[in-house]
Amino acid sequence: MYGVCFKTGKTNIVYNIFSLKIILCNLSISNFVIDDITYLDITDMIELFSTPLSIFTTFLVSGVAVMIFILQFDKRQRRKLNGIMAQAEGVQPILMRRSAVQKLHELKEICETDPQKTRSIVAYQLEELVAEYDKGNISLTDYCNQLNRLLGMVA
Repeated sequence: MYGVCFKTGKTNIVYNIFSLKIILCNLSISNFVIDDITYLDITDMIELFSTPLSIFTTFLVSGVAVMIFILQFDKRQRRKLNGIMAQAEGVQPILMRRSAVQKLHELKEICETDPQKTRSIVAYQLEELVAEYDKGNISLTDYCNQLNRLLGMVA
């Protein structure tokens, strides 16, 4: 059985590397071997854990732990987002709808106040567009794009 003993005053803690058990032992001598267990004092432990390989291993284990945490968090957030997107399927975007209503009111005001030939053409196209949208023949995105085009014609 191989292990390491940490010197902590009157009581030393033996850490068995293979079975990962902590055993208390009352020893006062450091750096000796009994039953294939090596006991080290704190200065030996500092030397042991300050080697480049142990530092690399510490950062490697820490990095893997952080990556596992990030991946679990990402998976949980992705599941939540997919749930929200499934619930919101078929719901029109509120801001796009509000924008379309504002554009529609602006176009109606322009057509009512200035009865030029161009305005009357725009008014006719606007009525057709609103009728198509109310029937559900065009999507909200296409409706907004057509309203933008009509606004461009009267501006």
